[in-house]
Amino acid sequence: MMPRRGGLEVWRHRRLRSDATTRIVGVAPADDNPSVAAKQQGGERRVQPEGKRRLVDVSQFKAAMRRLVAGVCLVTTETADGARHGLAATAVTSVTAEPPTLLCCVNRAASAALHIREAGCFAVNVLPVEAGELSQRFSGVGPSSERFSTGSWIRLATGAPILTEAMVAFDCRITQQMEVGSHFVFLGLIEAVNLASEPGAPLLYGMGSYGIFQPAGAS
Repeated sequence: MMPRRGGLEVWRHRRLRSDATTRIVGVAPADDNPSVAAKQQGGERRVQPEGKRRLVDVSQFKAAMRRLVAGVCLVTTETADGARHGLAATAVTSVTAEPPTLLCCVNRAASAALHIREAGCFAVNVLPVEAGELSQRFSGVGPSSERFSTGSWIRLATGAPILTEAMVAFDCRITQQMEVGSHFVFLGLIEAVNLASEPGAPLLYGMGSYGIFQPAGAS
């Protein structure tokens, strides 16, 4: 049974050992998760013992992920005392349309991480290309209050800060969370969205710098 914290399901990777067989609990089936080196045998998935699997090292992983270009978002929240917290992030993706759910990953060392867990909600504000300076502000180490000194902020359903200049903002209630290595993974049920009337071009990040989306074939 999955432990619960604050009414939320907390998933962790656990291994239950029985003889030479390792069963993976809390991860996707092998067919859906290529990172699990498993094969069907006798109705059970068998995986190599931890010490025998070869993994890329941290530097290789980071070098590879720098080439995965992604949109830049501000993940924001507001706690019960009215304090606002947030950070810049690119690890955001959709999960399912029914019910409308997205996922974001937040480093546990980030100043906003525990506040997001405490609040039980967050907003994902997708930045336009003009918001590069705001993204850098949210990537810094200054006080959270200073991060919100720029831009126009409102509230929708959950109370999480919504940036009106964002291309789109997703207002989410946390339904599940996981601890995976150095990060929290939050699944958020989308309770409201705020769409810009003229969204413009998205701010992108890849190879260690910001960029802009250009349609194929455009001059």
